[in-house]
Amino acid sequence: MNDWIEIASYGTGIEADMAITMLDAAGIPGRLKGERAGVFGVTFQGALAQGLTLLVRPEDSERARGILGLDLPEADPGPDAA
Repeated sequence: MNDWIEIASYGTGIEADMAITMLDAAGIPGRLKGERAGVFGVTFQGALAQGLTLLVRPEDSERARGILGLDLPEADPGPDAA
């Protein structure tokens, strides 16, 4: 996985699986790095203590970020926020 780059991290298995599925539908291969094993086994989809990291090939990173909405600008909280 040395030639793959990290584009996102997820705290639950279901979030990570949804991201991988979205990329797969767009023809972009992705990989997840992390441990899912625990008291409920490897199919557990809830919160994970260490989370999962989503990796893609460098040439796919910009498109993948766009598909997953990772390029969206931060919302401006406005002058009344504090």
